Amino acid sequence: MIINSLSYDNEQLAQLMIAFGCQHSFYTRRNFDPKYWNVFGDAMLHLVDDLPLKAFKRYRAKSIWFRFVYFVISHMQLGYTSTKRKRICRRNVKDNKDYR
Repeated sequence: MIINSLSYDNEQLAQLMIAFGCQHSFYTRRNFDPKYWNVFGDAMLHLVDDLPLKAFKRYRAKSIWFRFVYFVISHMQLGYTSTKRKRICRRNVKDNKDYR
């Protein structure tokens, strides 16, 4: 997939990242912590520091890369939290059926 735009109107990429975030909700049982996304984002941003670029181009590359990483992580978090909420709601509804 080639990314033509980093704006929020890139619906196809946004939906893909939301779906990927939804899948991460199943890793909570394996001690997945959503804070790992911040560590991942920082690591991705530090990749730009290793590029052989002059200061201005490095600043520009880091700015663009930051927008992309933020786009990906924010949509993954959206999918993760929405799925986690749905699973908690389903569990509560299931538990309440026993009391009716």
